[in-house]
Amino acid sequence: RGYYEGLFSTPAIDAALRTNALHYTSELDLAVYTAEAGRTTHNPPADEETGELPVAKAADVWHAHAEGASVRLSWPQRVGQSLWVACHLLDEQFGGASGANAYLTPNGTRGFAPHWDDVDVWVVQLEGAKKWSVHAPAEVHPRESSGNLPAEGLP
Repeated sequence: RGYYEGLFSTPAIDAALRTNALHYTSELDLAVYTAEAGRTTHNPPADEETGELPVAKAADVWHAHAEGASVRLSWPQRVGQSLWVACHLLDEQFGGASGANAYLTPNGTRGFAPHWDDVDVWVVQLEGAKKWSVHAPAEVHPRESSGNLPAEGLP
């Protein structure tokens, strides 16, 4: 418990899943990362005829999480008032547009490969414990995110 308590949480993710139509791929991803296989995404496919993305059901998401998948919720500020306020304050303070992603990763696993982003990122860990690796920039002001990088050669 601390300064950021109430900003967002596992119960908030559960509530969002149960009260909103969150679509796989555009709003929610299930991912697993291993050094051997790299990152694999475990989202159900879009409807073949309409292209419509399936809506995530809470029970399915929690089952995948229990089986080792990380849950990434894109734009959680749309379903979490406290997080929306925090993003709004960052927008005002820095004169730009901010966004958020929420990640929930099972103990002892990784959901995403090492990578760099083409945007400035602030990491706020709200629950649990994790060892983070932050490296010197491979590129100054990249125009594109790196994609998935191999784990070898990284500390």
